[in-house]
Amino acid sequence: MIHGHARRKRHSPTYKAWAGMHVRCRRHPHYVRGGVRVCARWSSFQAFLADMEERPRGATLDRKENALGYFPSNCRWATWSQQARNQTQRTPVTAFGETLLLSEWSERTGLSVGRIWARIYIDRWPAEAAVTTPPHRASTTCKKGHPKPHAGQCPECKRVYNHARYHGRLAQAQDRGLLLPDEGTSEDLEQEL
Repeated sequence: MIHGHARRKRHSPTYKAWAGMHVRCRRHPHYVRGGVRVCARWSSFQAFLADMEERPRGATLDRKENALGYFPSNCRWATWSQQARNQTQRTPVTAFGETLLLSEWSERTGLSVGRIWARIYIDRWPAEAAVTTPPHRASTTCKKGHPKPHAGQCPECKRVYNHARYHGRLAQAQDRGLLLPDEGTSEDLEQEL
């Protein structure tokens, strides 16, 4: 082991990236079936370190061309967003006449990749709406504008909230002061809904 890459039985991030590369190529079905291999030079950690240098903080080992294996001219240290652009199954989205990858729309708008993808491919939103609509925030008031409790009844309009979690826990709600004992039983609450 090279000095500084194993401290107190813990390996450095660079060493973990090197070891992970070898494990993926030997055991991961996608890599094995695709013929992704590590070059002979990189069977030595010292050679890998000399070619790639230390792993920068927040970076991971990335292959520039996914169809090719791990060798010096095909590998780089990349951020997660850079890697997302290099995936085999990248998803371009056209909105406002501009085509970007989901990861790029995510960076630009602040919405998560998963949220944009779900809006377009599950909820069937137009791309423009999917990348511009802010996430829905849960209301903090009841329908009449009173502050909404986490469970129990609105003290003003007596509407029951969070019924699924509240059902069967009437005694707990009473103990916590969310519902007074004379405000009804769980059967009464079920009939009101």
